Amino acid sequence: MNSEQTSSGSNRSVERTLYQRFYNDGKAVIDKSASVYWRDASRRFTVRERAMDGFQLAGFAFGASGSRSLRNRLFSWAGNAVHLSYLNMAGLRRDVREAKAVVQRMGLVFSQDAFRQVCTLNLFVRAMQNQAPPRLILMIGDGHGILSALLHTRFPSARIFLVDLGSVLFFQSYHLHKAFPDASQVIADEEPAGQESCFTFCPADRLEALPKGNVDLAVNVASMQEMDPAITARYFELLRQRATGLFYCCNRLEKRLGQGNTRFMDYPWLPADVHLVDESCAWHQWFFGLGSSPHVKLAGIPVPFMHRYDGQHWHRLTVLAKI
Repeated sequence: MNSEQTSSGSNRSVERTLYQRFYNDGKAVIDKSASVYWRDASRRFTVRERAMDGFQLAGFAFGASGSRSLRNRLFSWAGNAVHLSYLNMAGLRRDVREAKAVVQRMGLVFSQDAFRQVCTLNLFVRAMQNQAPPRLILMIGDGHGILSALLHTRFPSARIFLVDLGSVLFFQSYHLHKAFPDASQVIADEEPAGQESCFTFCPADRLEALPKGNVDLAVNVASMQEMDPAITARYFELLRQRATGLFYCCNRLEKRLGQGNTRFMDYPWLPADVHLVDESCAWHQWFFGLGSSPHVKLAGIPVPFMHRYDGQHWHRLTVLAKI
């Protein structure tokens, strides 16, 4: 048996273990440590095991890349085309072409959500062009796993730790295996001694199981806004303890969560943190689609199907002060 077959079989074992742990008769096991938002969202996840082709998946609240509807494809094409027309980011068109092939291999649609992940990758690459490639990347929430896939493509020697609700980790394992069947996967705390896997999956309530080592790059996109403040503080503490080289955080400036609000500027930043990027995120302000969100207006006239997100998204690329 060659190494590719070995990795592929091991990855299927990871998928099955995640399924057995975090799904019950096809429905997600509700994570008691999740925020109110994600407890409600995860009730809409379904994963069905099928004899012929593995699993049938349906997620919710982590992007439209799983929808193959003609409407989603048309809205995605329009939104991506308009963003490309005005975003002045060196190499972005090349990155989009490369990313489309990766997303297709994952069995997903190159949606507006996928486009945003390409913009994020482009930002990392430009910011790190004079640095050694990252060896260890920590992804805090990654939906279908698209950004992890793009990072693996750009930095194939890096180890990527994915932290999320266990039920969401299944989606990431499944789609990453489809794109990279020879890239080894493991669940945190189950990695054999002396072996370093490409993708390590860690349930959010098991952060102590993360393998040791300093983090070169940590990423959170649009999920800290949905965490209880105590959980966000726990992540910041972990990042500072791991001597994180760069932390990218893109979230709403403010979002109502349960009985209170989460505020980007109230995250536990320190005065000694150095922000290399600290501004409104240009590719995370509007989208094409249906819904009740406010329309984008030109000369005071609403643009059909062009909506603003429910709140301004801000992003920071930060060298965190150590503790």
